[in-house]
Amino acid sequence: MNRRTPKTYILVLNWNGWRDTLDCLESLYCNDCPDCQVVLIDNDSADDSLEKIRAWANGDAISSATNPFKKSPLPFIEYDRETAEQGGLAVEEERLRANLPATVPHPLVIVRTGENLGFAGGNNVGLRYSQHHGAGYVLLLNNDASLRSRDAVTTMITFMETHPDAGACGGRLFYPDGSAQASYGNFPSLSRAIAYLFPVYKLLPERLLRSLKRSNVVPDDSISEPLPVDYPSGACFLVRQETVDDVGLLDERFFMYAEETDWCLRMMKQGWGRYYLPRAEIMHKYAGSFRQSGLKVNCYFIESLFRYYRKNFAAWRLWILVLGYLLRSSWSIVQWHIAACLMPQTLRLKARENIEQWQTSLNLAVTTIRDLITGNIGKEQEQRPGRDAR
Repeated sequence: MNRRTPKTYILVLNWNGWRDTLDCLESLYCNDCPDCQVVLIDNDSADDSLEKIRAWANGDAISSATNPFKKSPLPFIEYDRETAEQGGLAVEEERLRANLPATVPHPLVIVRTGENLGFAGGNNVGLRYSQHHGAGYVLLLNNDASLRSRDAVTTMITFMETHPDAGACGGRLFYPDGSAQASYGNFPSLSRAIAYLFPVYKLLPERLLRSLKRSNVVPDDSISEPLPVDYPSGACFLVRQETVDDVGLLDERFFMYAEETDWCLRMMKQGWGRYYLPRAEIMHKYAGSFRQSGLKVNCYFIESLFRYYRKNFAAWRLWILVLGYLLRSSWSIVQWHIAACLMPQTLRLKARENIEQWQTSLNLAVTTIRDLITGNIGKEQEQRPGRDAR
């Protein structure tokens, strides 16, 4: 007799992006996962996302997905954050499942967080809900991502079932135009950070440049089999529940970006493998909730990167890093101020954005130097990563 595949919970985090979210949900309700449950978590959207999603579930609104959802209504149950984190209402959920239309594989669970908890905080609400329900696996899927093929989720689950050492895996990401996207990465290191700040490596011969390990990797067709990696992209990230129980939840001190990198580092320290699966194909629009705010996104990224450095780098590495940032940031701010004076008025916005980004880096470097001197970095590294996280 074949062993029953553990249930997979698919978490979709929405913040002011209902159009992308509906496309994502429609692709999920067309996938061939034998035992999945979709959980939509809304991070206190202000664009009527919940109203649109409820209307779609009631059959009143259909999004423009390439794999349109069958037009029968989709039963759903809705929770606030506290109820969801306690496991929801089992009796009500069972009643919904008992009366599902033949075309609907499972009801939709909607969770209202009540505030914008960021990527880590929002997904942790779903992870706590899934844990109460005895999940075998949990898939974190960006709301601006969708399945390119019906078997993408099944491909990842099958791999995990046959590789008990694997704590997490991710698929191959594509832009909507079909071009390849960064799908996995290497852990941040002092050498890569210094190379970014002072990019003299670009003077190296092309053959040597190709051999360098990059922070984010855009894989090509030469990789056709599962590949061990430092971390798969958080846009499509399947994690084993046993691994979550072992290493803890996402660190909620990361509001946006680098949270999956930190999670995978903790997995590595506990002996769990992380893999890239080229045959699980995902379409990812990229930064769907932040399309109109590139500067804000870049600043979030810089802040999260410093959070990662402060948490995971030894003090001597951190000293070298922040002194490098101090030099490069100061120089770049002066450089862009001069450039702004020489630029036409129409181009000065870009200069001001660059100044603000480097000013963010400079402020974080100065704060980190102060905390290194006062010993606050060590205290910060001893803190638990967040509620229920280890």
